[in-house]
Amino acid sequence: MTASILALMLAVASVTSSSTTPDPELWTIAEGSGVVVSGSKQPASLQHTGGGTAAHLTESMRAPVCQWEQIGTGLPLPCPDDPTPALVDCPPEDTRPSLWRRARATEAAAWGAWTLVGPPVCATRATVTPEMVLTELRRLPLTPSPLAVEPDRGWVLLNLPTAVHADGTPQTLTTTVLGIGVTITATPGTYTWDFGDGATLTTTDPGKPWPAATISHAYTHPGEYRITLATTWQAVYRLDDDPTVRDVPGTATTTSSSAPFTAEERRAHLVAATCADDHTAPGC
Repeated sequence: MTASILALMLAVASVTSSSTTPDPELWTIAEGSGVVVSGSKQPASLQHTGGGTAAHLTESMRAPVCQWEQIGTGLPLPCPDDPTPALVDCPPEDTRPSLWRRARATEAAAWGAWTLVGPPVCATRATVTPEMVLTELRRLPLTPSPLAVEPDRGWVLLNLPTAVHADGTPQTLTTTVLGIGVTITATPGTYTWDFGDGATLTTTDPGKPWPAATISHAYTHPGEYRITLATTWQAVYRLDDDPTVRDVPGTATTTSSSAPFTAEERRAHLVAATCADDHTAPGC
């Protein structure tokens, strides 16, 4: 361990022991801010993950290992037990510092500690293209939209509406492309319902449970049927060290199906007794 690094660690320990750590929200590490590492200044950047109205629950930044912030309180950022990152084979002036991340459970909760999640990388590294992310979207295990049929009793009545609905909840997937972390958020775009009797329907609505059902189908011939649902997913993505949210230039499709059921014709009968009184009566 060099004398400069040892001096840095001692200085960090001194500040920690004599100061009260503030709410991490007060740490204002901005693009281009000066960060001291072993006596030299290097750039750091703080990036908020998520886009639009998404909750601000994680932050990431690229900054040297065991550094402290110069703009605000000067308090140290925590270092892992073994802060030595893997070496990269590129010139020092072409090296991007280590990747750090911190998270919180809700927007009202306190931030957790900064965690080292990635080593330095070359600034001239290969570029992750939207087409690469599309390939990952189609490879990753998207959970098919659950399909519900109502009434759910193993049979439905002919010429009366049979209601269907699915789950339109977005899904978040994570993967790595060219060594770079990628977060993909997939949202159902269209639903194609195959009712098993030759009838199909494409909607952007996942439907609703009965009695507020918005999608239904009436069977006109008795028989056994199974409903199949093909869900087409649209997606956006974000790279771990870039807060920009980008569109994935394509879609993925999942398929789900119902349990088999029968469409039956039931007739009404006038009876002298209830089925409880005479279980052999017509209609019982």
